[in-house]
Amino acid sequence: MMVAAFYDLLLLLPLAEAISLILRPIFGGDKGNALWLIVTALAAVYLILVKHLKPRGRLILFSLSATLLISCTLYHPKEERLDFLKGNLWIAEIAGIVLLCFFIGLLSERYKYLRLILSAAGLIMLFICLINGIEVSKALVISVFGYGIISFADFRQRCSKKDGDSSKDKHLVFISPFILAVIIALSLIKVPTEPYDWGFVYKIAEVAKNGYAILADALSGIRWEGSSPVIGFSDRGTFGGNLTGGSYIVMDITNSMSPGPGLYLKGMVFDSFDGQSWESSVKEDLRTQIFDTLETMAAVMDVKGDGPVSDLAKRIEETTVSKGLNTSRSFYPPKSISEKRYSGRSYKTEYYRLNLSTPEIHDLLYNGHTPTPEGWNSALDECGVKGTEFPFENYLSYREKLFETCLPPTEISGRARDYMDKVLEGAETDYEKLLRIEELLRSFDYTDSPGELPKNLSSPSDYIDYLLFEKREGYCSYFATAFVILSRAYGIPSSYVQGYRRDIKDSFHVEISNTDAHAWPESYIDGVGWMIFEPTPGYAGSVASGWKTQEEMMAEGSPYIPDIPTDEGEDETNLNIPEDKAPRVFHWHRIVLPLAIGLSFTLFLLILDALLKRRRYRKLDEKGRVLWCCRRNMQLLKRKGFGRETHETLSEYRKRLSSHINEKDLAFLTLYEKILYSDKELTGDEALTAESSFKELKKALKSARKAG
Repeated sequence: MMVAAFYDLLLLLPLAEAISLILRPIFGGDKGNALWLIVTALAAVYLILVKHLKPRGRLILFSLSATLLISCTLYHPKEERLDFLKGNLWIAEIAGIVLLCFFIGLLSERYKYLRLILSAAGLIMLFICLINGIEVSKALVISVFGYGIISFADFRQRCSKKDGDSSKDKHLVFISPFILAVIIALSLIKVPTEPYDWGFVYKIAEVAKNGYAILADALSGIRWEGSSPVIGFSDRGTFGGNLTGGSYIVMDITNSMSPGPGLYLKGMVFDSFDGQSWESSVKEDLRTQIFDTLETMAAVMDVKGDGPVSDLAKRIEETTVSKGLNTSRSFYPPKSISEKRYSGRSYKTEYYRLNLSTPEIHDLLYNGHTPTPEGWNSALDECGVKGTEFPFENYLSYREKLFETCLPPTEISGRARDYMDKVLEGAETDYEKLLRIEELLRSFDYTDSPGELPKNLSSPSDYIDYLLFEKREGYCSYFATAFVILSRAYGIPSSYVQGYRRDIKDSFHVEISNTDAHAWPESYIDGVGWMIFEPTPGYAGSVASGWKTQEEMMAEGSPYIPDIPTDEGEDETNLNIPEDKAPRVFHWHRIVLPLAIGLSFTLFLLILDALLKRRRYRKLDEKGRVLWCCRRNMQLLKRKGFGRETHETLSEYRKRLSSHINEKDLAFLTLYEKILYSDKELTGDEALTAESSFKELKKALKSARKAG
């Protein structure tokens, strides 16, 4: 039994761990990986025991489980029991997942290729997560690889012919230490903090993905390029032509608090424009955004003074569920600091919203900020980010790279320069210049039908002349492009961003439609970070927002600030007593009563089992009773270490045992052989001998153990 049970556990445990980790975000995303894995392993062991234990063993196992559940439930006060059960439903969910894996294991015993298919599916899933930048836990990777190794080893030995002991279970159990060594080696490999640079592989993947998108659009009758671009997100930087297309929901967004009047979700960042379309030379990922967030929060920490951080910046949790969006990209709000991927369609992002109405933030934007290591370390603590992963030195490298990619040499015509000089006259800071450019472009006209871009536009300068002096209308992509070019021409790093934007006012939950697809510029304020600007006509007021500081709320007598209690009339009976001085009340009944119930229940089940066996025994005929007694004696010998070998006859078995046990105590073996291989009738004395042989054999085995 031990070999068979260990064999089943080897195949069940890694499969259960892998599938439970995949489903963990859905059922128990707030539980730690270690606790989740331990409970999954215990559930797997439990099911294996249920499969291999005898009925009495299963009965004891079930009663112990019931005792544990009753004890844990009754230990809590009556008013807390329902909450206790609800709070631990995740354990039942794990049990359901493991039970599903258990049945998959039973099915795979019949279909030997099923395990290989599951292993291949797991490896394909990991590969898809890799190329799409989806973070998976190390435990999931080890579980998938572990199940694949075990399944392949089991498949190979089942397909091979072996001499000697042909037990397939024993073979896998025998090599299990080597498999375990491989799994331990995998677990000891340190996960690098820096992402791998795939270089040309990434470029090939991007080309293939874009090609697939174009092909899919062509087959479905949708064209991104040409005279009729479809409204919606695209990771290609082309624009021009009239917008067409229906409306459908692409994302469901829930925020922990109001993100402001306008919600921006960044999907793709571009840095190079040739007069017709944008291209991206650097992959923008969450790590890049974290550097930006840390830079902003470092500036906030330097200027916040004695006030709370929440006066200047609030941390918000955003849960995104993708619905009709045909892209693998994540869409991050500005100033994101972390992402927790639940599945390919659901993830949670944490980000900071700036209070743009405060004088401190106003001063930062207009005058910039000089980054300091002290402010950077304060930002690391505030954001809960490890300094070893985002040291100040790496931030300086990030900042240097930023200027290289987002502030290329940008020329505009003399005519455009003269025009913009007049627009920017009197603007002394970068932020003032950006606001002037934003205001200028907002004065143009918005249209969904601007027509095609002229083919003779071959440079950013050509495009600016076309928009400023000829076209003066378009949709978001037209104005965001012009903003980036003009700001770069005046020495301010800027980039072109595509994603989604939605007016939400004070709503915490909103659905995002494909018609909410948007393009906007982001410009870099030295030492403060990237800021969103909105040059598209009709979108004014969707960026600037703020809230009242704590001091302002207290000045207004806000009900959210609790009154400070006084000492007048305070009842001594209500004084808070330190926990270590308070008398401890031991509720003995919460422990003793559940244990008594559990033990009574177990005893009841054992008595019921014995009565049912006795009833079944009495209904047997004489030959059936003798056979039952002989088999019980055989089980007793096996439990005591004197089991019969598979190649032994009963006569050979009796001869081997006679060197340890008296012949008279082995007389039942002759009777057993007579029943199995002879048609002779049993005598009454033989039946009585069989019934009394169990007690005599038990005494003989006890004496043999003492003598040995």
